[in-house]
Amino acid sequence: MKQTYGYTLLEMLVALVIFGIITLATGTAMRAALVAQTNTRQTIDEQGEVNALFSVLSHDLRMAYASQGNTQTLFVLPGAQDGVLLTFSSLSHRLISRTSSNSSDTSYNSPSTVMPTTGNVQETAPQSDMSLIRYHFSMQTHELRRAESATPSLDTLPWQDEAGTGSASITASQTVQDRLLSGHVAALTFTCTDPMAGDRTEWNYMVSANVSSSTGGSIISQGSALNDTYLPVAVKITATMIKTDGSTRDYSTSVALAMAQPQPKGQVPAAPATARSGNGQ
Repeated sequence: MKQTYGYTLLEMLVALVIFGIITLATGTAMRAALVAQTNTRQTIDEQGEVNALFSVLSHDLRMAYASQGNTQTLFVLPGAQDGVLLTFSSLSHRLISRTSSNSSDTSYNSPSTVMPTTGNVQETAPQSDMSLIRYHFSMQTHELRRAESATPSLDTLPWQDEAGTGSASITASQTVQDRLLSGHVAALTFTCTDPMAGDRTEWNYMVSANVSSSTGGSIISQGSALNDTYLPVAVKITATMIKTDGSTRDYSTSVALAMAQPQPKGQVPAAPATARSGNGQ
């Protein structure tokens, strides 16, 4: 009779140990790959949010505008860490239209040129090629918001109380955009480059007629003299962003202003000649 042989207990134990090692190694590698993929996706999302934020800030600041003959042009950086961070005039504005099928509709479309429509009523407030822009940051909610007024008047901008200019009255007829740029900002600072004095965290350029608003308030930061006669040549933006895991990371970029020198005041036309008398003399 032929004798048969099987696996011994020792051989089975060795096989189980080898199988366990292979399974553990494979699982560890797969887990590491999944974690790396998740981290990469989060990094891409965070970087995309920062790029979008810096794109808006850079576009607005690059087109910052000041004119000696326009009392609504300004560039005010109070140096605050919370609340209103920056208010300035810019040429980055596009016309904003409001389309409604009834008078009670106060929803706004995206910026576009006003075009005639059929069946709808389009209403717009008087607009200028210049707009006023204000950035507001809340350290409590970590929200950075941007408000843009197509009507060049400080009273149309929100967060007036924090800026010291009284309460704003924003109605549906005014073309004011207020949108959230990011809800993951831990801190945001602006550093202006002054060719005469170096880096500064405060800036006050305002035409004298615009120092006080119609409500009697002033948005000039306390402790800063009203002596800036030009805009900064560049602005460095430093943003501290909150990551998904709760940690923070700093990002920075610099923006060169296209028009650092205010535009000169326009020429005043000569007074018309006195009309001749009826006798021709």
